[in-house]
Amino acid sequence: MRVCLVGGIFGKGPEYQRTVTGSPETTLLEGLRLRGLHVEPRGHYGPFDFASFDVVHVHHLSYGALIAAGERGPNGFVFTPHLDRARSLLRDIAMRYVIRRADAVVALSQSELTWQREKWTARPERQVVIPNGIDSSTFAFVTPDTAPGPGPWRLLYVGQLARHKGVYDLLDALALLASDFSANVELRLVYHVGVEEADLRTYVERLGLTHIHFLGAKTPVELSRLYARSHLLVVPSRSMEALPSVITEAMLVGRPVIATDVAAIREQLAGFGIITRPSAPLELARAIRSMITNYPLYASRAAAASRSARQRFSVDRMVDSHLALYDHVLVLRPSRRARFPHLVAGSLGRFLAKRSETVTPHRS
Repeated sequence: MRVCLVGGIFGKGPEYQRTVTGSPETTLLEGLRLRGLHVEPRGHYGPFDFASFDVVHVHHLSYGALIAAGERGPNGFVFTPHLDRARSLLRDIAMRYVIRRADAVVALSQSELTWQREKWTARPERQVVIPNGIDSSTFAFVTPDTAPGPGPWRLLYVGQLARHKGVYDLLDALALLASDFSANVELRLVYHVGVEEADLRTYVERLGLTHIHFLGAKTPVELSRLYARSHLLVVPSRSMEALPSVITEAMLVGRPVIATDVAAIREQLAGFGIITRPSAPLELARAIRSMITNYPLYASRAAAASRSARQRFSVDRMVDSHLALYDHVLVLRPSRRARFPHLVAGSLGRFLAKRSETVTPHRS
């Protein structure tokens, strides 16, 4: 079987790909190759030589998705939208078109599957739930400390430094904690996209916070060590998240999570942590205080949570599920060949990709 994997990360330059490792797309690519499949990666800016592949699997809505949806060849088309909300009319139209054309649409959780059905009228017979897999050998379980000892309680944030990720809410929560809670708390921020780093540093100074550490990007091995050295992970997102890898990683290592109730996070945590409302710093502060106060309880459940995460979010399970899906999609190829070729959509996608790449190069 010949598979083409299309994802944004495959169109990035080598420096970016060295920094951002362990993405769902790259993990799937490596897993399929280990099973003996011929798999080639493509970015959303080409090349779009899909004719020689049995299955084209596109991650995220972009030019590659539009082109694959408009192909008239015999290959099967699998689409993983990653809970894209299509915030404009044109993206909404494109998303509905791509989902309607796909032979299979992958949801990362049962919550996302339901949302796809309600938002995009996805056909149930073409939907499948396949959670992202995380390498548990890298993110291995480490028994958590039940108390900080002479040092502070160590909080960890992993994600983009962007407003929609709720980082300002987290800093506001820490400022509230500092005013009415005697516990010594520090926060480490890990990120590969520092869109608002300068503004956040200024905000930290304005709030008078100390022990806030901007660490930048880390490799998976370095990140695993940071989880092990931390007491808990905080995921304060304001917007919807598909299935945050950082939550699975923290659970594998055995660290409880405080996260906002967006998308599938409640389903993903399965009780190992505290859920709060998004954009609610006071509620977030109370959750942090509650977890610190009751930390021995969470520490006692860490091993069970890690075992659950290994079972639900293993790389082998993700790869097995994709292989079964590809086999199923191949059976559908005759019906796909009989459809209208949709040449206009495919040609439009190629034109837009070429124009965008010319105006703003994306490979560096």
